[in-house]
Amino acid sequence: MAEIKISDLTPKGSNLAATDLLVISEDIGGGLYETKSITGDEVLSAVAQATVEVRNTTGATIYKGTIVYISGTSGGKALISKAQADSEITSSKTLGVVTADIANNANGNVLANGLLTLLDTRTTATNPFTTDTLVIGDDLYLSPTTAGYVTNVKPISPNHLVNIGKVLETSGTTGQILYAIVNGYELGELHDVNTTGAVSGDSLALDGTVWKPKPIDSTPTASSTNLVTSGGVFTGLNNYGITVDLIDALTVDFALGYSYIINSVTNVTNAPTTTILDDGVAYVLGATIATNSVMTVTVSTAARVQLNVTRL
Repeated sequence: MAEIKISDLTPKGSNLAATDLLVISEDIGGGLYETKSITGDEVLSAVAQATVEVRNTTGATIYKGTIVYISGTSGGKALISKAQADSEITSSKTLGVVTADIANNANGNVLANGLLTLLDTRTTATNPFTTDTLVIGDDLYLSPTTAGYVTNVKPISPNHLVNIGKVLETSGTTGQILYAIVNGYELGELHDVNTTGAVSGDSLALDGTVWKPKPIDSTPTASSTNLVTSGGVFTGLNNYGITVDLIDALTVDFALGYSYIINSVTNVTNAPTTTILDDGVAYVLGATIATNSVMTVTVSTAARVQLNVTRL
């Protein structure tokens, strides 16, 4: 190989290109110079990004463009694994994108926010990071189907939403993506929401300054034109009234999608004698009513009554 002298190299001014190769020389005395080479891509990326050094102990190489999450710590460095949007564990701690291949049991860099260049954005890349055909301007998200991949299709629940960034250029060699990792939030992670004790079918109600779960009725089925509503006044998290209109007919059937207790009956309009059957058997106030059990309410005269209920 021919000897290259520093004096033979062309000084580089403005308009640095990613494909440029730079040689940096430092006079260390005695007529000696220490030289180092760096690519234009590395310089441009360093200006545009903030990276963190991590360690790969997954047992395999993690390639450039792969999205990773923090899976542990060792020796003062974060351990990384491929992120995936199908679970809380593999998505909520999404850190960023691998900037260059990281071999197993080796250290490397991950970018959370900034520009990464010289990417092969094709699905046919040697080591692809997407199964979607990307185009300039695409918003990218963490893939729920393939670990470490990005997708241009916004995931929906029950998958998790992690915003990855935007495609600036597509190419087999000079692709560019601007990364801005933003992990989505689950409802229970919001500072003014407490979902403790929530069960399927609950709604949210404001309790002071905090939103908390509140049971709601499933749509009852009636055997007449009578109306059963859940518009009663709530007296507690699980205590509420079911208003029963028995005007056009004196009997109504309904069923609720959870177990509960009827504690008492309050006459709202008129003062009828009220009888209640639980699946055809006389109901005793305070007894547990099974989920979807058919309740029959009968009054002696046209009236509106309220069933005071505790959900179990």
